[in-house]
Parts: sequence; structure tokens; C-alpha cells
Amino acid sequence: MHDHDGLSDIEAAELRRQYGANTIRTRVARSLVRQFVTRLTNPLITVLLIASLVSAATGEVTNFVIISAIVLLSVSIDFFQEIRATSAAEKLSASVAVTATVIRDGQPVKRPVEDLVPGDCVSLSAGDLVPADGVILEARDFFVNQSMLTGEAFPVEKHAGPLSTSSNELHDATDTVFMGTSVIGGSALIRVTQTGMHSALGGISESLQTPAHLTALERE
Repeated sequence: MHDHDGLSDIEAAELRRQYGANTIRTRVARSLVRQFVTRLTNPLITVLLIASLVSAATGEVTNFVIISAIVLLSVSIDFFQEIRATSAAEKLSASVAVTATVIRDGQPVKRPVEDLVPGDCVSLSAGDLVPADGVILEARDFFVNQSMLTGEAFPVEKHAGPLSTSSNELHDATDTVFMGTSVIGGSALIRVTQTGMHSALGGISESLQTPAHLTALERE
């Protein structure tokens, strides 16, 4: 089968079993109260709370107020940072297209984005959201807005490139498109190279949900 004819449904089904669904996973939501209380179990916070209680019991009101203020400030900052990270991850997930025009058995068909697999050929035109990372096979006046990933203020023109091109270089890959970005103008045919959490968008989403490493002070 010609490369531009895409995969057959049988091949796509086998690849989906291997790679999984083309979706961005988000952390299971927890109640805000539970998230806040969880932070109080941090060993450093626990020590400070005990110290504040001891200060209060011995009449050291000033120390009690200072320590309590430090604990409240530390827990609050950590709490709101996690909320922002979770919200950002959810927004990234929501930016993915719902359906895509994919070439299966040589024919263009509409399929749910989660069904896409590496090797699929996808047709893109102005107004589409890119459903997965992919290398460009054909392009005509093709411009993409990828500011959500790179911060670039203006649309980037993309061109067809060699089939061996990696889709991992966000700034320099003029022959690659990335999941979640939007097509501003023109049209293109791409071959999917990375899907779901293996895409550039998936990597960013995963990093936002990864707990921060303990500081040296917290380890001590």
C-alpha cells in the first residue's frame, strides 16, 4: 500500500492495542479540602505545627503566631500551585480535537481522535486542531499556531519534510506538527508519529501533574 494511503482498519486496530488510545490523561480529581489537609501531613509542616502548639502551651504567643503564619503561608502557596498546575493540565487536555479526517484503506473517513495511531495519515485544513504529533507529507500554504507549546506570537509556516524527521523539536521542526496546535491557513497531509501521552502535549501535561521534588530543607 502506498504510504499516503494510510493504514488499513486491521493494521490500525493492532497498533491501537499496542500504543493505546490517543488521549491525554489527567490526574484523578480530589476534593479541595482533601488536597489542603494532605499538605499538613508533610513531616516539616507536622514539626512546625507541634512547635506552635508547644509555644502556645508555654505562653510564647509571639512564637505561636510566627510559626502558625509560616505554616499557613507555606501550605497555601503549595496548595494554590497544585490547583494551577491541575487546571493547566486540564486545559491542555481540552484543547485536543474530537474527530479527525484520517486515510484508512486509501479512503478519507472521519474517526474519533482517540482512535488515531502512529502511521495514520491525517488530512488537515484551516480551522482544524492537530490531533497528534506528525511529520508533514504534503503541504500547501500551511500555517500553524503553536503558541500554546512554544510561546511563538505568530503562526509558523510548515513544509513537507523527510519521513525520518523527529517530532520532538518544538521550535525548529518546520516539517512537523504537534498535538493540540491549530491550523491557521492552508492544508496538509501528515503521518502520525506520536500519540497520547507520548506526544509533546502529553509530555507537558505529565510534567504539570508530576509532584515537585522535595527541597533540601524538607529532606533534612
